[in-house]
Amino acid sequence: MEKLIALTDYLKDPAVLKKAGIKCNPENIDSWAESGTPEYLGDTSADDGLYLYENTYNANFVFEECAGDIRLLIGLIITWLQENDPDRDELENSKISWNGIPYDDDTSNMFIDLWFYEKVHLSLSPEGSKASRIGYKGLEYELGDEEVSTADNDETLPPIDVS
Repeated sequence: MEKLIALTDYLKDPAVLKKAGIKCNPENIDSWAESGTPEYLGDTSADDGLYLYENTYNANFVFEECAGDIRLLIGLIITWLQENDPDRDELENSKISWNGIPYDDDTSNMFIDLWFYEKVHLSLSPEGSKASRIGYKGLEYELGDEEVSTADNDETLPPIDVS
């Protein structure tokens, strides 16, 4: 769930929200994963180990009692996805869906969900490693580092039409 965690951290950044005109206390933003499905990849090689399976899951976000234009909030998500999940357009279920419920005259609760696909990387475990490991085909593996880059918050991006 590396992408879910990274996108949540980005959306909770007060500077990111302020720049987009979204008024929301970061404590009122929550996220979780549902419907996770691992798919075995058949020992796909990686430089220092293998990609054993791909996790597919529905990422859910809720923004409670927030103010601002939903188009800009979705724009934040789309630009983050373009920077950090560039292959998603080739995948099934790459669309974003959203719902909104007015809370009062100025604020609303916004619900956004999308699908993530993440390969699970296993690295060969070095001798004497204290990390959690699994044995597979006579070798010891531990979780490898997933590459989820996060765009610089001050980076200027071209305008995106989200209408």
